[in-house]
Amino acid sequence: MGRFIRRVVGEEIVPQVNLPRDDVKAFADSVFERFENPFIDHALLSISLNSVSKWKARVLPSFKDYYKNNGALPRLITFSFAALLAFYSSNDLRGDGLYAKRPNGDEYVIHDDAAVLEFFSENSGKPGFVENVCKNAAFWGEDLTAYGGFTDQVIYWYNAIKTDIGKALGEVLSDEMH
Repeated sequence: MGRFIRRVVGEEIVPQVNLPRDDVKAFADSVFERFENPFIDHALLSISLNSVSKWKARVLPSFKDYYKNNGALPRLITFSFAALLAFYSSNDLRGDGLYAKRPNGDEYVIHDDAAVLEFFSENSGKPGFVENVCKNAAFWGEDLTAYGGFTDQVIYWYNAIKTDIGKALGEVLSDEMH
């Protein structure tokens, strides 16, 4: 995962930020350094709180800039969107969150706005799930199916992630294009 995060930041996010490159790279490096500090205990589930709104606010602008500047989908950011959907995929909504399971059967609880959790609970696993998430302008501020090929790529990566996350990460990090 560390390799994936460094590549997505270095290849698809940093180049899109309209500020001096050295400043942007220094900021990104400082974030990596914080997460590499063994004395800081950042539980990934705690960091995942409200991930839908975080993706919209923190990643979608880079996605849109990349698409505009390159005329193509950012491969790693698109994969991150599919991973977000895989993480939220569950129909088990309870009073304290959306319960989901890792491939090994370990359960985790997702915390987000009630409308987000209800949407995923009602739609996960149903036909058209990925397309319905992409079209959900209430989440993203727009219909993401408007970006040519986005839905197809998300479906591809979502299925790959749900089948074998390790293999999917290896594939997305390879130099082969889809």
